[in-house]
Amino acid sequence: MKPSLALKLEQLVERYQELGQLLAEKEVIQDNARFRDLSKEYAHIEPVAEMFESYQKLKMDIEATEALV
Repeated sequence: MKPSLALKLEQLVERYQELGQLLAEKEVIQDNARFRDLSKEYAHIEPVAEMFESYQKLKMDIEATEALV
């Protein structure tokens, strides 16, 4: 994977985590428009963020297995 693509995906995962935290805040929950907008963004990036997190975990598992061999 190109470093530039990995960097963009890491930033996307960071935004995904940030959105999850924002959606749990009382102020955001009370602001229906903001909550709706953040929820849409969260739902939009969720599949990519979760797949990249899975990719990173599998990559670490492969590296650990190779180190044992």
